[in-house]
Amino acid sequence: MALACILACPGGRLPAQEAPAAAAQATTPAAQPATSTPLPEATASTEAPAAPEAAVPAAATKSFGAWLASPLAYRPEMGLLFIANRDPEAGVATTPPLLITNSFGFSLEYGLGGKGLFGFEPGLTLYGSYYTLSAAGKAVPCEIGLRDVYMIGALLDLPFVLELRLGPSFNMAAGAGLALHLRVGIKAAPDVGIQGDTSDDAAVLQTINLYYWSKGRFLLPSTLLRFEYAAREKLSFGLAFKAYWPVFNLWAGEDLGFFDQMILGVAVTARFAR
Repeated sequence: MALACILACPGGRLPAQEAPAAAAQATTPAAQPATSTPLPEATASTEAPAAPEAAVPAAATKSFGAWLASPLAYRPEMGLLFIANRDPEAGVATTPPLLITNSFGFSLEYGLGGKGLFGFEPGLTLYGSYYTLSAAGKAVPCEIGLRDVYMIGALLDLPFVLELRLGPSFNMAAGAGLALHLRVGIKAAPDVGIQGDTSDDAAVLQTINLYYWSKGRFLLPSTLLRFEYAAREKLSFGLAFKAYWPVFNLWAGEDLGFFDQMILGVAVTARFAR
């Protein structure tokens, strides 16, 4: 009996000792996935914020440069300019009250905003005419027989434009901006001066050029109205009306009225889209 009890007792403990060891081995594999899963998340969270910070300034600079170097369209034009002359000598001594001359222009079209309604169209319009110095010391347009200088003029216009669609092929545009009236007089001929006197040619030329650039006469607010027909997908033709307002008459002190030297223009235009 005693021997049977001794043999039975060790046999009864062996399963109890093996059970904790088996439980420990079973819990070890289950703990391994819990420690391995957070590692990819920690790696992704440390790398994500660095990329956008370095890319934003370069992308913004590239976008502005591409906008400036890539206009939406090119706009050549050809037309007439009408320049008012309210000088007291107008209509007398071959000085016309209204100068009419040819003009040639070219502008670029840039889009503003995402809807395509607003634009910026910087342009240059060239023209020329004969001018003389009036008795009041004013540079006025004249006939070829009374010329003192040949004036070369350029209107550097910077308008902002709103474009409206009137139909499938018709557009209307209205705009306003500021123009620089750039003028320079060159000697017309060595044998022509004030009333045929050539002794003071240099003084007359200097006086006329000073007149062009004094008292803000080179600053002209501008307005634009244009109607356009789309002949093809990237080709349009239109008719444009422009006005350049002589605000310098408000302070120049010549007492010739606000509309003296006002410029009105009409031109046939073309639009070549890129």
